[in-house]
Amino acid sequence: VIDGLARADFVCFDKTGTLSESSLQVSRVELAPGFTGREAEVARWVEAAESGDPHPVARALVGWASGRFDGSATIDSLEREPGRGIRANLKEGIEIAIGGAAMFGRAQTAERKEGEGRAVFVEVNGEPAGRFELAERWRPGAADVFARLKHLGIESEILTGDPDPDRSDVARADWKAGLTPSQKQERVTELRASGRSVLFLGDGINDASAMSEANTAIAMAGGAQLAHAAAPAVFLGEDLAFLPAAITHARTVVRSIGTNIRFAAAYNAIGMAIAAAGFLHPVVAALLMVGSSAFVSWRALRTGD
Repeated sequence: VIDGLARADFVCFDKTGTLSESSLQVSRVELAPGFTGREAEVARWVEAAESGDPHPVARALVGWASGRFDGSATIDSLEREPGRGIRANLKEGIEIAIGGAAMFGRAQTAERKEGEGRAVFVEVNGEPAGRFELAERWRPGAADVFARLKHLGIESEILTGDPDPDRSDVARADWKAGLTPSQKQERVTELRASGRSVLFLGDGINDASAMSEANTAIAMAGGAQLAHAAAPAVFLGEDLAFLPAAITHARTVVRSIGTNIRFAAAYNAIGMAIAAAGFLHPVVAALLMVGSSAFVSWRALRTGD
């Protein structure tokens, strides 16, 4: 991980749960005319379909549904469309689909009104049932991390499945929106083929393949277990300012290791040549070796500080 951070010259970010906080909240619900007055039913179906999914959108919808209905619904089958949404069949004969605009062939730009958050749509038995708006907040440090990475000579890019994300607070970053998991992976493959050393930050199941493809990856603590398995490191905090600081420290550590190796190699080569020529007593050589190890250890400890 330290070596990967030190060598990284291109950083790819997921958006939801990575650049934005892992917790989303439903800010507004608009039920379709045919479902007006049936909020409890819709809540029960949504809770059944999304329960157990660690994605921030799913958690937000379950949080909204909780306490709005009595009883429960049982799932017969569930199909996930990574980066788009889910489709579930319930035992009571209900087919429910939950996802973004792209899943239903909608024009997200037209659906979103000024000042609104991310839109998630629900269809029941093929009929539009409702529209949920999710409030999304950027993590602390998200707006500045791109400038700090650029100062370190690192390019960055946001790869998101959201077809029309709110870019206002992180406008200084390059975006690729509406990507499927395979398209995220293809983008990382493309960057690596061009000679870039890629670091990927993500949190979802739909990020796992891209994270595995990157030179190194960091998963967010609140992310899916598959993302944790795909990444060699997990970030436990909230403030993204850790990233440029971690890269700077990793570069210092790697430089220190390189300097120590070169010093030790030269020191030993010179020492062996002098010893072979008969000018170095074995006891003196042993003491000099201890001194060399102490010096290298001191430099390593200083780097750790």
